[in-house]
Amino acid sequence: MSFLAADQKRMDVLHVVDADLSRGAQRGAQMLRDALDDPSGIAGAHRLATIFTSDPAVLHPDVELGVTDGTARALGWAPGAVSALKRNPDAQSADVLVAHGGEALKYLCRAHLPGALIYHKIGVVGQGFDRWASARLHRWAIGRADAVVAISNAAAIEAVELLGVDPTIVHTIANGRDPAVFRPIRRPRDAKPSLAFVGHMTRTKRPEWFLDVVEQLAANGYSFEATMAGDGPDFTPIAERAETLGVTMLGQHDDIVGLLADTDIFVFPSMREGEGMPGVLIEAAMSGAVPVATNVPGVEQVIVDGGTGFLVGTSDFATLYNRVVTLLDEPERRRMMARRGRNRAMAHFSTQIVAGQWRHLCAQLGRPAMVGLDYFETIAA
Repeated sequence: MSFLAADQKRMDVLHVVDADLSRGAQRGAQMLRDALDDPSGIAGAHRLATIFTSDPAVLHPDVELGVTDGTARALGWAPGAVSALKRNPDAQSADVLVAHGGEALKYLCRAHLPGALIYHKIGVVGQGFDRWASARLHRWAIGRADAVVAISNAAAIEAVELLGVDPTIVHTIANGRDPAVFRPIRRPRDAKPSLAFVGHMTRTKRPEWFLDVVEQLAANGYSFEATMAGDGPDFTPIAERAETLGVTMLGQHDDIVGLLADTDIFVFPSMREGEGMPGVLIEAAMSGAVPVATNVPGVEQVIVDGGTGFLVGTSDFATLYNRVVTLLDEPERRRMMARRGRNRAMAHFSTQIVAGQWRHLCAQLGRPAMVGLDYFETIAA
């Protein structure tokens, strides 16, 4: 993957997310900001802004617009968000604005700010998108972007073929994480193997599948530890069942780094809807946890099936369970896969690599020589 060279110039970039949430997309935006920002200020600044008020979670944003949630946002449009963006001096002065996700995009494109607009497409839309009332609005909003950065090949193809984006402005830049932050710890070889789930407690993430795995393993006599982290609308029923199964339930957890470093097997049972390239799988791989994951968009670019983890069909619970059993039954194979997974994640998904690609793209925006990458180009083959 290559970008055209661009003359160095000061570039101020504002990264915008909807709210401070303990979610993979928000953590990814924060890490990207941290990797790109120049503390000296010579090359410019990368700042992170949140639109809506929320309890502090993981972001430590530089700019908080403080728009209050309410009925308007629940109905799909909060006009106060546009006004807040227009009034904010950081948004007005930014050379480039990056909308991380569709929620941020729809407000940024209506604010008509002077800077170039990048839409960071971090997931694919759900089935039946064409029937949604918001489909036309989404296509209109994405059409206002000067560039679209898709997080995976699947997201890039969807941008062109479903959403009608000009392929010459679609760029494919993978998720990135810092291997100096996400790293394994040395666990005693006789320690019980540990399983973990990290994700939003909601239907599309299927946390109940993790509990089904735990229940069947216990019924078959396996000795292990199991932990779940995350919050969401289904938290209470999941927590109640987790307690009966002896699963440690952390809720919204500040130390995902420590949890993953102490995990042997990471179970990712998500549905396809909303996924683009789950950053938590990169975090798990860098941390030395072997993932067993449903094959949702972007996952096949992170995991080499049978080499660095296991991929299973999105409706194939039996195989998901059996792959976890394989990793419990074959600890040496599990350790070998963990080493391979970390090495591959560092080679393809480190923040240093990803930040370099973003830096070049931001520098090129607005220049006549800027060209888009082939949206079918394979990342990290």
